[in-house]
Amino acid sequence: MTADTALPIGKVAVLRDADEALAAAHELADVFRAAADRLDRSREVPVEELTSLAESGLLGIRVPREFGGAGVSYETVVRVFVVLSRASGSLGQVPQNHFHLIEPLFSDGTLEQKRHFAAEILAGHRFGNAQAERGSRPVLSLPTTTLTETGHGTVVLDGVKHYSTGALTAQWIPVQAATESGEFSLTYVPRDAAGLTVVDDWDAMGQRSTHSGTVRLSGVEVPELFSLRPFDGHHRKNTFPPYATVIHAAVDVGIGLGVLHRGAELLRDVARPWRTAHVDRAVDDPLTAYRVGKLGTHVHAAEQLLYEAARRLDHADVVRTEHDYERAAVTVAEASAFASESAERAASELFEFIGARSTSDSLNFHRYWRDVRTHSTHDPARWKFHRAGRWLLDGSV
Repeated sequence: MTADTALPIGKVAVLRDADEALAAAHELADVFRAAADRLDRSREVPVEELTSLAESGLLGIRVPREFGGAGVSYETVVRVFVVLSRASGSLGQVPQNHFHLIEPLFSDGTLEQKRHFAAEILAGHRFGNAQAERGSRPVLSLPTTTLTETGHGTVVLDGVKHYSTGALTAQWIPVQAATESGEFSLTYVPRDAAGLTVVDDWDAMGQRSTHSGTVRLSGVEVPELFSLRPFDGHHRKNTFPPYATVIHAAVDVGIGLGVLHRGAELLRDVARPWRTAHVDRAVDDPLTAYRVGKLGTHVHAAEQLLYEAARRLDHADVVRTEHDYERAAVTVAEASAFASESAERAASELFEFIGARSTSDSLNFHRYWRDVRTHSTHDPARWKFHRAGRWLLDGSV
């Protein structure tokens, strides 16, 4: 059954611009950092931490200014995700679908829908995710989940979704479904709707706090006000598809920065120098300094490429040309691939320099590798590099 995981939301901060958003992110990161190890070990539902997220005001920073939000840029959003994911890659991923899936409300929604959902978002209500379905069908084929119009102002949803990050603890769950006429739709379902069940069956080795479980919909009836149909955001030239990817890349960059920081701490505090290095401290080993410097350079380069990708998304949303949409999407692909590979490499190789102690469960240093290895499967680097290569070779994407 759907777990009752929501705490009452207290006063929600009103954030007015990018500076206030980043300040709030750094404050919330302290909460995430303090809880990260405990939540990873216990697989607890992060109720208190996500309530703090709601109260921080960060969930509303992309709401356009005319509807009461801060209307911040894509670049600000990815910087927020880097800060949060550096503290906890797992908690940092939870609002990814919130930011991605509220975007269509303000690009495709009616004025009534924009006003209604802007108020929900600014009240600290978070949107989860019910998009993915299991099976070997192409990603952009019509879902098996169906939407049926009743003819009296409501729609009905039936189907099963998997990998539903954030759904367990959300107030709203966006559901992708096929209409009776064979088109895509995106419907925002209240988490307490009759016929909706969220199953906490997420058992992955990493990203444990995302609780990306199963959503079942059986005759779930909601007002037409909650539904965008048809919704073709995945199939037209716009920033909607790469926006999801650039946030995923930000999570990987954050994990990479987090593992560098924690690895350096362990090198200073617990690592022993190799006997043939002829130094008293592990951090004085020149080979260690060289290799850690190289790992850090890659992660920091990935961070800067990430910000450039976000700036190109912002630019594409201003000029709205097909070329700029495509160029931005390619840069996002490059950033995604480089971020995951750089973070994975750092999280893996640092074990060697810290030594056998680094594998101890008491340190839980392996959390970073488990998190980035789990998360990076969302966007396979091989296909991101392929897209970048096709662009370079013949300008196609």
